[in-house]
Amino acid sequence: MGHAGHSFEAVEAVLANPFPPGTDPARILLPAVPRVRTPDDDKVHHLSYWQVHLWETLLRFRRAFGNPACTERLRADYPEIDAAALRLAERATSGFPLAPIDSVGCHSALKELKATAAALEVTVAALADRTPSATAQFEEPEAVVEQPPYAVVRSVRPVTPMVPVDGSAPAVTATQDVFVTSTPLSRS
Repeated sequence: MGHAGHSFEAVEAVLANPFPPGTDPARILLPAVPRVRTPDDDKVHHLSYWQVHLWETLLRFRRAFGNPACTERLRADYPEIDAAALRLAERATSGFPLAPIDSVGCHSALKELKATAAALEVTVAALADRTPSATAQFEEPEAVVEQPPYAVVRSVRPVTPMVPVDGSAPAVTATQDVFVTSTPLSRS
């Protein structure tokens, strides 16, 4: 499948990939939360939860990195993703049961990895769908024109909003100062 360099081997050494080659994890209903305080709450079920969720996310990364539209700049993020996934795998498998703070930390790390995978997928899909008209807005201008710095204008007069007699919202004119500012304090 051409995933050389994006195989997450270090993570697999800690927490094996449970999905056989060719399996699409998106078509499998994953457990929402690990089983807690039930007869099935054992180390096997606990590890299975983290295993399927982490690897479902890593396979999303692998698929996005393997897409021909994925740029080298996007692929350069692989080491950080691999390191974050490895930390999560080590933390989730370090002991059973996880302390509540560790569980929250693991869920937070997994949520962040999933959000990053989703963002990468959207970016790669946008890059794959590029057309000359769609990419024109992202091209660099041929010449950069120097613009003078913007001057900050502050009003030193208080603004009294005008309220119509009928109680409706006041109208704002183009010359009216909308933001109320106070006069600077004088030093005595």
